[in-house]
Parts: sequence; C-alpha cells; structure tokens
Amino acid sequence: MNRLLLLIALLSAFAACTPENHDRETLPGTVDVEALVNANNQLGFLLLSHLDTAASNVLISPYSIQSALWMTLQGAKNNTRSAMISGLQLGDLVPADVAATYPELDASLMANEHTRFRSFNTLFYDANRLTIAGDFRQVMTNAFDAPFNDLDFNQPDAVDHVNQWVKEKTEGKIDKIIDQITEDDVMILLNALTISGDWLYPFPVEATFDQDFHLPDGTTVKTPMMHLDWNLAHERTTEGAMVQLPLRDSNYAALFILPEADPVQQPELWHQSVRTLFSRFTSQKHDPARALLTLPLLEVSYKVLLNESLKSLGMELPFDPQQADLSGLGTPSRGNMFIRRVDHRTYLKMDEKGLDGAAVTSVTIGVTSLPPVYNFDRSFALIVYHLPTRTVIFDGVIHDPMPVE
Repeated sequence: MNRLLLLIALLSAFAACTPENHDRETLPGTVDVEALVNANNQLGFLLLSHLDTAASNVLISPYSIQSALWMTLQGAKNNTRSAMISGLQLGDLVPADVAATYPELDASLMANEHTRFRSFNTLFYDANRLTIAGDFRQVMTNAFDAPFNDLDFNQPDAVDHVNQWVKEKTEGKIDKIIDQITEDDVMILLNALTISGDWLYPFPVEATFDQDFHLPDGTTVKTPMMHLDWNLAHERTTEGAMVQLPLRDSNYAALFILPEADPVQQPELWHQSVRTLFSRFTSQKHDPARALLTLPLLEVSYKVLLNESLKSLGMELPFDPQQADLSGLGTPSRGNMFIRRVDHRTYLKMDEKGLDGAAVTSVTIGVTSLPPVYNFDRSFALIVYHLPTRTVIFDGVIHDPMPVE
C-alpha cells in the first residue's frame, strides 16, 4: 500500500511539472468577461464595416482575430501597448486583465453539449532569430494554452509546417493561412477555431427551392432558398428586422438582421443599424412566436489581410518597423520587431440541417531589415563611368578625402 501511495504521489508530481499543467492562479490581472466580450464584439463590427464594400461577401471571426492579437498584446510595451489597447477596443482592460479573463471566456464557449466549438492557439518561432522572453512564454502557456514550436524558418518546408497545423485544427476546412516566411520573420502567432451544430428546428429539405435573391446593384439572381414555419424569437423595428435561429445547444444561435437602410447608398447607416439591432435584440427577452423564415443556402470562403483595417482603428504604431515596441515577446537576433501581417481566413456552410464553420488568424512578427554595412573609412577606389558603354570617365584611389590639390 505504501508503495502504491508513493507511486501515485510521484505520478502527481510529474504531472504537475508537465507543460500541459497550467498554473492560471498566477495570472495577476482582473477577470472581466463582459468587458472582454464587449471588446471582441466592437472590434468585429468595426472591421466588418471597414471591409464591406457592398460588392462581395465579407465573413470574419472577431474571436479568432482577437485571440491572435490578444496574444500579441502580451508582448507590446509603452506606446505600442497603448495603441493596441485602444485599437482592440479594450477600454480600461490592460494586457494582464485580458490574460486573466481569456481562459474563463474560452472555457465557457467550449462548454456545450451539442454545438461543437473548438479554439486553438499556438506560436511558431525560429530560435536562431528570436529568444523568447520568460514572462511572455509563461503567459502564453498559462492564459492562452499556446504551445511554442521552434521551427527553422530557413527550411523550404517551414511554410508547410505552419499550414499543416492550420489544416489539422480546422479539420480540413481551411488548408493554409500563409504563403511565405521571409528572412525578416521571427514569430507567427496563430488562432484556429471551428464551430458546428444542428439547428434546433431544421429546415424541411423539401421546402428548399430556387427564388430571386436581390443583389445590392438592383439585379437578381436565382438562389436555393430554405423555408421554415416555426415559433422563433423575432422582432421588427423601423431600423430593420431580426430573426434568431437557435442551434440544438441553447448556448448558440444565429441572429439574422435585415436593415432597412440601403447598403450601397447608406453604408454607414446600414452597419450602424446592424450594431444597434444586435444590441437591442440581445439585451431584451423575446418569447418565440410563429414566423415564416426564408434563408439562402450558404457556403462562403473569405480571406483578407487586416493590416490596413487595423491601422484605421488607431493601430498604426504596432505595424511601424521603426517605432513598434514588441520587446515583451523576446530579443531578436537583429532589428526591431513589428507586426508585419495579420492574415485572416474563414469558412462557413449553412444548410437545412445546421451550420459548419472555421476561422484562422495569423499574426506574423517581422524585424526591420538591416542592410549590409559598407564603411568607406580607409583607402578606396573611385570610378565614374558611362553605364551603357562602360566608358570610364574618372578613376582614382582615395587615400585622404580632405586635401584639395
């Protein structure tokens, strides 16, 4: 019996020392889930408005984008940190608060019986190019459950390693996020998420048939449309109409919003209505009542480089090669670290049975390129010549640049 107890004690001690055992009690920040959710939603609506041209579909995942940027924020210092806090709509939240709150929010999103939600974080870095800061490594492990992958960025298959992680975590829905790793890249922070679930009230397959869908330019296109006659939460106001379609798990639903404003002639009002109607609907109780719902079958893939959109929200500094301060990430072998790219890809399929979606966000950290140094501080030759014919006009050797004879 004593030997058994000793074995159990040794196994427990070993488990406590493994990387998977995260000590979240060491996170010093204040937990404020509501504030972090508000920041997530505000950034999502702002990015959606900035990206939408009413010419093509836009589909983003605010939670994936924020997850990757919240990780990056942990390495931001001084004015760069302030710019990111402002741009990410965090208000009074500081990086420590984000780190302390993230595990609780992430766990609540995954705790569902029928709807399957999964979110993964990770980091790829080249140890020859970057020495990770101890504090940053600790918060990535304890708060974001983000493993560190030491990857030789010079290897030809380095891009494949990153994209293979993306493909695995999105269950094949998204096959890649980056096309290259440059000689100036030192770290890639990644979030990948998936969500899938059945509608609580499925659409009858036999009730799907082609109908006109009206495009923003005034033309119509024949589209397979699903139809449902059921008791649903819904509301109509002067700004627009809203219908909520729950998934089997009562913790998730899709809210469909139809603003009255014209998306082409009144784009700002259209998006303001989306924000207002979402806030109105989600802040009130709606008893289900009979409604006839018509929705198109959807399968949307979308990808975007978010650099300019994020800069428009006041985050220019983190993207500035000279002025960015991301020293909290670690110490690069050369140059100054800055956010080189924020890439985002999404996929969503919606049919009579339910929905299935995935999203990936990557934040690529680069360093300023230091050009080769040529210091002409000793004797040198000087040749002035005609480029097309290579005719030498002057040639000489300079040993002393000061005397004039």
